[in-house]
Amino acid sequence: MSNKQNAVINIFRSLILIILCLLSFSIGVLKFPNSESWFGLFSIYSLSIIYTILYAIELKNNSSLSEIPVDKYTYLTNGFTAIKSIRLLALLGLSIFFLVSGKGLSILGFAILLIFVTDSVAFVIKIYKKNYCIALFANYIYFQLDTSHKLFVNEIEEIECRYDIFYLILKNKKVKLIEMEKINVNERNKFQKQLSEWIVRNKVNCTSDAKIVLNITAK
Repeated sequence: MSNKQNAVINIFRSLILIILCLLSFSIGVLKFPNSESWFGLFSIYSLSIIYTILYAIELKNNSSLSEIPVDKYTYLTNGFTAIKSIRLLALLGLSIFFLVSGKGLSILGFAILLIFVTDSVAFVIKIYKKNYCIALFANYIYFQLDTSHKLFVNEIEEIECRYDIFYLILKNKKVKLIEMEKINVNERNKFQKQLSEWIVRNKVNCTSDAKIVLNITAK
């Protein structure tokens, strides 16, 4: 899936969550629309179903990555995992709050619970299918979390290594990290060997420390 498509889906999902929050305020405080009315039920469940469909579309499009004949390594950063965890806990807490708040808001609680389940199942599926990953292609490194990014060889000035973290110093003075501890422990040696071969093949500059870690004897 392209970054543009991913961004559009994420925007629509975020809008749905915002609308549901506004609905909760309107139903709970203004008493409009009535959550038990046809309009209230239709609005709440339609939004929840659309949210689920958007996630299904994203998973379907992301499945194309699984078909690419290249080794992929599950890669989850601390920041990304923390944001996902906070989001899921917030959805679960909000759904429970509405479910126990009374009859008027219980229907909204079920809708948010559906979104929580959708997010949780999608997160597990993405991990299982290695949709959150890092992969080495011929002339670029591919990073995939909620959005994808390709880091091409010609963007890299030099590679440093400290404490099992590879620092990819870019020509625009930015730094991209590859944290080895974020890769499955059973796959680290394989990835490190492929990274070494990728660096040698593409003649990427490395510091002496990086060459020692990667066991690179030639440039």
